[in-house]
Amino acid sequence: MIVAQQLRRKSRWIILGVLSLLAAYLLFFTPVRTYIDQRGQMSAVAHQQQLLVQTNKQLDERAKQLQSDAEIERLARERYELVTPGQQAYAVMPPPAPPAPPEKPKKNGLWDKIKFWD
Repeated sequence: MIVAQQLRRKSRWIILGVLSLLAAYLLFFTPVRTYIDQRGQMSAVAHQQQLLVQTNKQLDERAKQLQSDAEIERLARERYELVTPGQQAYAVMPPPAPPAPPEKPKKNGLWDKIKFWD
């Protein structure tokens, strides 16, 4: 009976130790890991926000450029080949492609000399 009581005491201490380790894990390590993950996510979101702010600035500048008559005229000439009234548009054609080289005659081998019908 003494041995059984000693085993119960040891098992109680083991169970108490396991439960205390589990409690320490749940109370300390899990919140710390969550905190670290959230900090990483916040830095990623902050970087993405900086990129979006920079992109918005570039788009605002482009929108201001597109409000000017000079930019509209430049785009009309460049993309749509438009001209102002009184001007004529000319298109420069590329030179014609060189003619294809003539085909070389096939070599007449033994197989070419054999005729099955004619």
